[in-house]
Amino acid sequence: MSAPAPVSKTKPNTPPLAVKLGVTVVAGLFLLLMVILGFIMLGPAGKGHGIFGTHAPLAADVNLIAEIVLIIGLLVGFGLALSKHISAHQYNQTTWALFNIILVVFIMVESFTQVLSGIPASLLQLHGIVATIHAILGTITVLCAVYILLRMNGLLPKPLRIKWWKNLMRFTLGMYLLVGFLGLVTYVVWYVIPAAPSGNIQTAQATPAAGTVVVPLANYTFNPGNLEIPAGTTVVFRNTDPDPHTITSDTGAFKEGQVQQGQEYSVTFNQLGDFPFFCQYHGAKGGVGMSGVIKVVAASAAVVLPTSVVPQKPTPQPTPAAPPVAAFGGLAVGFGTFVDAASHNDGFNLQVAGLPAPAGEFDAWLTGSGQPLHLGVLAPDAQGNAALQYHSPNGANLLAQFTGFSITAEAAGGAPSAPSTNVVIASTLPAGVLGPVRELLASSTSAPNHTAYAQGLVAMTEELLRHAKAVSGAAALGDFESMNRHVQHMLDILEGKTGPDYKNADVNGVVQDPGDGFGIQQYADAVGAQAAAAASASDVTPNVTAHAVEVVALAANMRDWSNRLVSLLLQATQASAATDKQSLASQALALSKKMLNGAPNANGVIDPLQKEGGAYTTYIYSQYLAALGAQPQPGSGVATPAPVVATATEVAPGATAIPGAPGATATPGAPGPTDTTAPQGTATKAPTPKPVIITYSNFVINPPSTTIKVGTTVVFVIQQGPHEPYNATGPDQFDSGSNPPLVNTTYSFTFKQAGTITILCGYHSNMSATLVIQP
Repeated sequence: MSAPAPVSKTKPNTPPLAVKLGVTVVAGLFLLLMVILGFIMLGPAGKGHGIFGTHAPLAADVNLIAEIVLIIGLLVGFGLALSKHISAHQYNQTTWALFNIILVVFIMVESFTQVLSGIPASLLQLHGIVATIHAILGTITVLCAVYILLRMNGLLPKPLRIKWWKNLMRFTLGMYLLVGFLGLVTYVVWYVIPAAPSGNIQTAQATPAAGTVVVPLANYTFNPGNLEIPAGTTVVFRNTDPDPHTITSDTGAFKEGQVQQGQEYSVTFNQLGDFPFFCQYHGAKGGVGMSGVIKVVAASAAVVLPTSVVPQKPTPQPTPAAPPVAAFGGLAVGFGTFVDAASHNDGFNLQVAGLPAPAGEFDAWLTGSGQPLHLGVLAPDAQGNAALQYHSPNGANLLAQFTGFSITAEAAGGAPSAPSTNVVIASTLPAGVLGPVRELLASSTSAPNHTAYAQGLVAMTEELLRHAKAVSGAAALGDFESMNRHVQHMLDILEGKTGPDYKNADVNGVVQDPGDGFGIQQYADAVGAQAAAAASASDVTPNVTAHAVEVVALAANMRDWSNRLVSLLLQATQASAATDKQSLASQALALSKKMLNGAPNANGVIDPLQKEGGAYTTYIYSQYLAALGAQPQPGSGVATPAPVVATATEVAPGATAIPGAPGATATPGAPGPTDTTAPQGTATKAPTPKPVIITYSNFVINPPSTTIKVGTTVVFVIQQGPHEPYNATGPDQFDSGSNPPLVNTTYSFTFKQAGTITILCGYHSNMSATLVIQP
């Protein structure tokens, strides 16, 4: 009997060669794209804002999308296997396994290092637990996928080939689904749900319980910083600041607490002794910055616990002088200006002169597109001078609602609900200027929470100085770990999320970026750009022109100081000698103070010039942009002032000298000063010329021809694309040397030699303009 014929095996259905080649090419291009994307995510772009509106950086959002795409791709491959398309299944799963490895190497590993540095403490918190489980299961899944990838493509030696590898494939697919779900959970916990601080955290209570004492955290200070309590007392730390704080023991004697605004953290002290503590964000151990000491004595000791503590008030910003009247023009009889009372621009000061004797009363109004706001009734003196100060009762930003003011003649005691048509004096911000001014002082387009650019610049510079003090103090004590932590905080505040040195060090459940993520450098650039936009408006006023130039110069100053400070901080972290670290930390503190308060020149005045004005000065002169000259209306009977003749150093009787004013200032209605002749032989120092703006925008240099005096600083405002201001020939050759090119920022140069030059753009040969420098 002959042997039975062998049963023929049918070859699994496989796609044609063309399909295989097509899949290979597409997969290769896709993986190449992911490698490029991975490098981008490791750079500054990956640390910028995400695309889902959460707190996540761009890298996290891209990773979330990639994980979802990965799961879909693997499920497609599973479907190919069920339908017996084995070769297609092999290509598909190999592609997605490699794709997953790229995700892990370029994004996930770098992200998990933030958790790794906080272990084991972070394992006690939800964000640490989910991230760690996700990382462990993800690692197991990747190892299984690598084995399957090698086994599927015949790259394993025979002794390592297991027979049950198909079951391993099913197990790995299940693990991919589980890890993908955990990835989504991790994203939600880290970036959607607010971080829950550790410890006994609760919403602040109005009245503390018996046996407790409340320590408010206000104005970035523990109030009080030194407290004596009997054993068994519970100390309740109550955060009233807008930023998060920690209560961290110098010695680890109690568990660290992290509190957001309006939260409390309580610690019960049962052991005797001294317990120093500090805030990790605004202080350091050893009594540096925001810190304190709890002294615990015997329970029987006679100790009087404070029942209420008045928190320390913040240091007020400098009170601005009245805006320079000369900038309003010769017909102005006073001014109206938006000022800060309890909050930003919630007040309006009005000062006018030359009012006629009223037949009834003069009522003042804020005006705009909506319902006018009644400010009050003016009470002019015998000379027709009157002044009024209004503060919004609810702290509303008046500049966000109103665009001008008017004074109307009304019947005495009439209590009008709306202004009459009998307008005596009025003024309004031009339409083209209003948008940029509101971006500076009311609400911005791109800053977090739409913070106005000039306001954000001040707030972030104030925060910067707090950390600079902590850096200097920690360095002086030799605590270089704390110094480096606060140096990173300063870099985050300076550069924002898009900066090359930004580090989102989320280790203990709270993002250790004490800034708002926008960055002082971006605020400075935005302030300069908005001031330049106001100056270039078709309906610009002389007042706006004068102060826009000053604000642009101040913004460039802040940018320059910021760049210098970043360099100092990086040098401090890289220095090896303790004395070098301490010296650089001291220099960083001095420069941070200068960035906030400015640096007065030889005459003791902080002018709106580069190397002088800081964040406070920038904010004040931004408000001057919104100041309104009081313009008499036709037939009003208001007496216009006589021309004022004064030298650059004279001040009218009763007036206040204004830093940086274009000449003398005068109180409306006050007589002008008498000319005086300088003593013979006495040299009079010529005033420093004001900066001049030249704009690079829309492939045009504007204005096409500019004439300046020797010693004038030209501020080149770069808009709508990269540009490089320079001149190739002539006196005072300059080159912005931008690398990378300048985009949406400013570059300044002071011309010290007379002559005529052609200014160019290093990137666009068709852009040119003429600059004449006169002696």
